[in-house]
Amino acid sequence: CDACGNSGYKGRVALYEVFIPNEQMRHLIASGASQMEITRLAETLGYITLIQDACEKVNSGLTTADEVLRVLGSQVVV
Repeated sequence: CDACGNSGYKGRVALYEVFIPNEQMRHLIASGASQMEITRLAETLGYITLIQDACEKVNSGLTTADEVLRVLGSQVVV
């Protein structure tokens, strides 16, 4: 359409991955925990990865899987 310049999109949608450690996470990191341990705690605290955010936006119709693959490229692990 004219509003999106035939791109299929009007405006932009951002994908986010924000990590703000709480005291429990700081302690875990300072104690030399493995990436797996840190990831497990982050998941229990509700941390959402960039890929999870992208999938949610694809599922809600805000963007397409093709656009996510175009932008994130090799970062996307299926």
